[in-house]
Amino acid sequence: MTDIQSSNKIPSYTVIQRMADGKMVKDVLDLSQEEYENLVKQYSNGFHSEQKYISFTEEDAEKLAKDGEKLIGKGSTRTECFDKAVVFFMSLMEQIWQIAQKSKSFRMELFYDAEILKTNYCFFVPTDRSVSDDTCPEFSSNPY
Repeated sequence: MTDIQSSNKIPSYTVIQRMADGKMVKDVLDLSQEEYENLVKQYSNGFHSEQKYISFTEEDAEKLAKDGEKLIGKGSTRTECFDKAVVFFMSLMEQIWQIAQKSKSFRMELFYDAEILKTNYCFFVPTDRSVSDDTCPEFSSNPY
């Protein structure tokens, strides 16, 4: 167990990122508080916000169990990430629901590519209505 884990301290680091030339560039900087404040003073556009991080331990999670329940797992994510995921899945599920209501059969392909910072997806419906809806379509070998 590391010192950070045992003392429940949050590691201190600065992440900077920039979108340039169609690429997301991210760096993690190891700065003292003084170096951080000087960097902010020099380059800040005036927008500043703070959020407090409160750790969620296994003990915290166990306290939430009701009678007849036991904790078998826990996790957490940054609220910003969670909010973005909820919006994405709501949009995706709405599209799936609408297409499923209009079509007896459809196919969806998902193209995940971390290098290009994009995940694309497409929906397809058969153009020939005489084709049986009970058949499973073949997978595409070309994701682009």
